[in-house]
Amino acid sequence: MDFHVLLAISHEYEASGISLKNGLSDFSFEEVLTRRNIVRAAQTIYVVADHTKFERDFAIKICSLDYFITDAHLNDNIYKQ
Repeated sequence: MDFHVLLAISHEYEASGISLKNGLSDFSFEEVLTRRNIVRAAQTIYVVADHTKFERDFAIKICSLDYFITDAHLNDNIYKQ
C-alpha cells in the first residue's frame, strides 16, 4: 500500500520555506518535529504553496519534496528547474 502526503502551506505555516535544493524548512523546532512525523511514512510528498514560499530557506530542514503545486506567479527560473 502506497502512502502519500499532501502538505498545504497556508497562513498557519507562514514561516515555512520551500527550496528546490533543500526541500521544506522552518525555524520552529516544534513545527519541524510535527511535520517530520506526518511525512515519515510517506512514499511521496506533494506540497501545495503559493509562489511567495519558494526559495526561502530556514534553519531546520523538514524533508525533501517530490512534487509541488503552486499558483501561476512562480518565478520562471524556478519553474524551469
